[in-house]
Amino acid sequence: MTNPLDIILILFGTILFYSLISSRINESIITPPMIFVVVGLLVSPLALGFIDFKSNENFILIYAEIALAITLFTDAASVDFKSVRKNRLPVRLLLIGLPLTIGLGTIAALATFTNLSLGEAGLIGAILAPTDASLGQAIVKNKHVPERIREALDVESGLNDGGAVPFFALFLVLAQAEGGQISLSGWATFAIEQIGFGIIIGAIVGFLGAYLLNKSIQKDWVSARLRPIALIALALVAYFVATVAGGSGFIAAYVAGLTVAAYKAKVTDELIEFAGAEGEVLNLGVFFILGLLVALVLPAFTWLVVVFAILSLTIVRILPVAISLIGSKLKAKDVLFIGWFGPRGLASIVLVIIAFQEAPDISHIATVVAVVMVTVLISVFAHGVTAAPMARRYSTKNADHEPKA
Repeated sequence: MTNPLDIILILFGTILFYSLISSRINESIITPPMIFVVVGLLVSPLALGFIDFKSNENFILIYAEIALAITLFTDAASVDFKSVRKNRLPVRLLLIGLPLTIGLGTIAALATFTNLSLGEAGLIGAILAPTDASLGQAIVKNKHVPERIREALDVESGLNDGGAVPFFALFLVLAQAEGGQISLSGWATFAIEQIGFGIIIGAIVGFLGAYLLNKSIQKDWVSARLRPIALIALALVAYFVATVAGGSGFIAAYVAGLTVAAYKAKVTDELIEFAGAEGEVLNLGVFFILGLLVALVLPAFTWLVVVFAILSLTIVRILPVAISLIGSKLKAKDVLFIGWFGPRGLASIVLVIIAFQEAPDISHIATVVAVVMVTVLISVFAHGVTAAPMARRYSTKNADHEPKA
């Protein structure tokens, strides 16, 4: 099959199937991303051969970009700044842990794959830094885990996607400059435009959108059932305006979401949550795409790729988390728990697809894609299987004696 309609048919057929058994699935160690990855593998050239990624590359890229833009917006818009001020753990993880994770991931990539350039290694570090809340729902919704830790993981995974995007943009352009595809002076200019225009446009669109939506709700001009659609439209307006202007659409969507969170007023948490739930349908499709992509990375699959994937999910994640939480008065088991539950998912998949399409001439782009895909694939199953059991084993006694950081 090479028609995008075939992809839509299989994808929404899988969504229907999952919906019919979702309650039973939620009681098991099987997660929705697992199901969609497996279906993607089954219809890929590795198995039944119904869908080939390269034949549908443009359609898949557009789909994935829209899914990530909506996720960045809704995650940022749902931030409760009052809670963040009380619980400083997410601030530590984002301001200290995230940059350290990108830096350590870059160093680990350079040490593992000695033929990579700084830009290519940085791409791996930046792409694999964001964590995915959808893979950790068994944690953030489990009352056995202390609220402070659940909130830290939830807020971190909601915001570190957007925090990693500027680093991704910088390293992508640097890798292209190292390969002679653009000049070094052009690298600096393009990077500034991507980040600067993204921030400015996102702030403007987010403020105007939140203001107009609040006024419309206040005057009862917009029906309740269309309000979540208005938020999704706002996310996509920010994304596409920034893209057309030469900025990063992802940064714009993320900043627009933060602006809405700061200027929430009548845009309630329930409204934002409903908009996010609608975007989850798109998110599941990205894990379906991951299954399709596995066929592409097989030629670059080596034992070093697996070694790095394991490093990325353990030391490269846990060490920066431990450093960022120094002085938080958390117990060692709490720090290890937070460090382990940093699953890779949606953002990593979309960003590596973008890198693959926008910079196919980077010398070692095949290695970059293989490393990211294998890491995410392992994460989907390793974090999915361990989430519920580890949450159940977590002592509820800690919840009543949590020290403040």
